[in-house]
Amino acid sequence: MSYLKRHGTRRVPQSEPLPGQVPNSDVGYSWPVDGWARLHRFLVLGSEGGSYYASERTLTRENAKAVDRCLAEDGQRTVDEIVAVSREGRAPKNDPALFALAMAAGSADHDTRKAALDALPLVARTGTHLFRFATFVEQFRGWGRALRRAVGRWYASRRPDEVAYQAVKYRRREGVTHRDLLRLAHPARTVSAGNPTLDVTREHAALFEWIVRGGHAGGLPRTVEGFARAQAAEHPADSAAVIREYGLPRLLALDVSGSMTTGWVAGVLGLTPRDASAALALVTAATEPHYEIVGFFTGKGGFKKQGPSMWSGYEDGLTPLAISPRQRLDDAIKTVSDLPFGGTDCALPMLYAQATEREVDAFVIYTDSETWAGVIHPAQALRAYRRASGIDARLVVVGMVSNAFSIADPNDPGMLNVVGFDTATPQLISDFARGAL
Repeated sequence: MSYLKRHGTRRVPQSEPLPGQVPNSDVGYSWPVDGWARLHRFLVLGSEGGSYYASERTLTRENAKAVDRCLAEDGQRTVDEIVAVSREGRAPKNDPALFALAMAAGSADHDTRKAALDALPLVARTGTHLFRFATFVEQFRGWGRALRRAVGRWYASRRPDEVAYQAVKYRRREGVTHRDLLRLAHPARTVSAGNPTLDVTREHAALFEWIVRGGHAGGLPRTVEGFARAQAAEHPADSAAVIREYGLPRLLALDVSGSMTTGWVAGVLGLTPRDASAALALVTAATEPHYEIVGFFTGKGGFKKQGPSMWSGYEDGLTPLAISPRQRLDDAIKTVSDLPFGGTDCALPMLYAQATEREVDAFVIYTDSETWAGVIHPAQALRAYRRASGIDARLVVVGMVSNAFSIADPNDPGMLNVVGFDTATPQLISDFARGAL
């Protein structure tokens, strides 16, 4: 390419930035997201598993700094965002919210610490959540009176039968037990001192004593009685009968094999970006009357269409994928997993649609936003397609990992960033594509 061609404004290679862009984790450029958007991404996606270009440890460190900046700017707003994401089920795992809440609980600001500890029952809703918070919070503070009271309130604010269920179902996680926390918290003492309206009844006290010291289950909630009987059962049939009689929680083990590729999406163990994209492609195929699903790749030896070149001058790989709503998920995953992969050029779908004169009203791209290998930025390619086709096409970028970048121009109302995967995601994409948002 002539050096004079590098200074245009409508076609800039991805190895050089557009106005407002910053270097991403590879050798390309993307738009940075602000601190509050970064906080939201971390709460939804976490940083577990990392990305192809940034390690888990690097992403975690960067996200922790983003949480710190938000806490310094507005501690109450940060805690409110943590609570909202956690309670509304926007994230596949609660760990990022618990980690951020633990950071807030260790803040130097008194009001922020108080807000975080008051929110503990809202974010830590199960015994496992409480154990995870306890392991996180020790990284940021000691077990002072306020923290002990908060943990004590977590137990005392629940009915005895609810505490019994938590004690039986979530007995130990990562080396932490209810016995450990109750011995630290002393709910009967700390709650009466910190919040007189909470009544630690005799039934509470007896249950706490059983959790800490063991002994007979007489007079305790029915769940404890059933648990004691199940523990004493000598045969599997007897245990099963007790479980049915008392409605005891099961211990269910899921084996996630190592046959999938490394890394996973949004902290969902075993769910790789390829698997997630295949699953959502099936949803699109089942719900949209008109669609085309393609895989793209750049570089020599890339994934090419059979027959003549797609358009002059391009070896880069893009081809339609045979994914239909009649397929099973494992078939769709195989279709995607059998592809060779290399450099990332997220502009290819728009270039392909323009070169083949396809009429597309919405492009949906599943990516980690680390695009770098193209001769034009994705946002520019979309605008070029709009000019050439006369269609006010939209772009939805579905982020697979929590990083600081976006290939969607935040100043363009026709581009949308989506982070996280839940039951609302397909409907959100559909509504945006048809202009309902």
